[in-house]
Amino acid sequence: MFYALTGLLNAVSSTVLGIFVYAKNPKRAVNKTFGLFCVFIAVWSYCYFFWLTADDAKNALLWSRLLMAGAIFVPISYLHFVLVLTEQVKKKRARTILFVGYLVFSLFFLSNFTAWFVADVQPRMGFDFWPSAGPLYAPFLLIWLSCAVYSVVLLARGYKKAAGVKKSQLSYVLLGTIVGYLGGATNYFLWYDVPVPPIGNWAITLYVFLVAYSILKHRLFDIRAIAAELFTFAIWASLLVRILLSETLRELVSNVGLFTIVFVLGILLIRSVWKEVQQREKLQVLTKQLQRLSEVKTQFILATQHHIKGPLTRMRWYLDWIFEGTYGKVPRKLKGILSQFESSTRSLIKVVDGLLDISQFQLGKEAVTLHPDIEIEPILKEIIQEHQPEARAKGLYLRLEKSAKIPTVKADPEKLKVALFNLVDNAVKYTNEGGVTIKATRADFKIQVTIEDTGAGIPKEEHKTLFTRIFEQGREGKKIHGRGRGIGLYITSQIIKAHKGRVWAESEGKGKGSTFYIELPV
Repeated sequence: MFYALTGLLNAVSSTVLGIFVYAKNPKRAVNKTFGLFCVFIAVWSYCYFFWLTADDAKNALLWSRLLMAGAIFVPISYLHFVLVLTEQVKKKRARTILFVGYLVFSLFFLSNFTAWFVADVQPRMGFDFWPSAGPLYAPFLLIWLSCAVYSVVLLARGYKKAAGVKKSQLSYVLLGTIVGYLGGATNYFLWYDVPVPPIGNWAITLYVFLVAYSILKHRLFDIRAIAAELFTFAIWASLLVRILLSETLRELVSNVGLFTIVFVLGILLIRSVWKEVQQREKLQVLTKQLQRLSEVKTQFILATQHHIKGPLTRMRWYLDWIFEGTYGKVPRKLKGILSQFESSTRSLIKVVDGLLDISQFQLGKEAVTLHPDIEIEPILKEIIQEHQPEARAKGLYLRLEKSAKIPTVKADPEKLKVALFNLVDNAVKYTNEGGVTIKATRADFKIQVTIEDTGAGIPKEEHKTLFTRIFEQGREGKKIHGRGRGIGLYITSQIIKAHKGRVWAESEGKGKGSTFYIELPV
């Protein structure tokens, strides 16, 4: 009974794996040829089970000839699969081999139901009805062996030339081929009364599994998909066994009906799980593409900004030399125009510097270089001095209030000035009445800088995005300063974050001013 059950195991495994692999991609040649190979394995194995469980010689002879009907085409169908897998099938030589092979094995098939192929059945080594070979059986075994050897040679050559996933795939197929053919060969000794039982017959299941695994290997990383498939296969296999072991017609009909329902439900389950996996794979591919595009964009911005910043810096130098009198006295009419030009140039340089900082933050690069013992007060005074003309022109006060002694901090003075400059600049720009008060105080082991204005205020709905790249100024802000985009706040937040500090804002709402806070560790 053990050998009969190995036949049943081979039958169920080849049926399930053949259907599954074919259903994965019915248009793919590898899947189609593997499915065809599994059909012949399944025919041979089902008949193998019924042959070994037959009660009389007549039925045993019929089942032995039926099992050979499938076994005859196993070597050529497998060679066909190997030729497709190794991408040799389109060559003229391969097509010729397949044509001749299928023709020869078809002739063996036609002789299969005569004594020329399977002569009769006789008791051998504990088996009641073991088939005896006819005259044509020896040529069949010779060609069977030739196909096996040629398949192994093709796989070995392909393995030697392949790399990566393909090499791994061919290694599984090669291992499966050797195991399968060695195991299957144990079925043929008793045909010639050689006392070797079919002890390797179970290896056909391992053979089919390894080949199927190689086809689907790149898709078997998802644990949920594997679990769903194994669970479904187990149920299918158990129901198939129930069908084969049915004793009455009623039991057979009941088991077939149950298997049909469970088979359909299993297919739907596996498809739904794999659909989810495929969607996740597509998302991963799209994410990688977006990351690559983001990197290309950032590199482009960096290259462009560097090309722009160089000429702008030289323009500022030339303007400084003009005002210093290096090129002679500047006429009064040109002084005003040149002053505006210098102001625009400096503003543009600050914009380019800001964009460079953003690009560095996006790339994850260190945009700040910290130095010890940096004083905050001189930086604040310098910023106030630069904004005082604009404040006076608008009739605003701009003052600094500080405690008696402010300790030094570890900071990048240039970047810290950019961060503080952006906040003061916004406060002056978005205030039309009143003014701006800057305070610097010590709180425990931190320094707190406060920029308080009496300007437009910040609506509550803008608080969450205030220091992000997606922030844009609100309606009131646009009325006062329409060109601002809010990007300075993002730069400020990233600089302060790099200083291991924090920045936040408070406002009671529209028209009620705002207060920005910066905390830095001492």
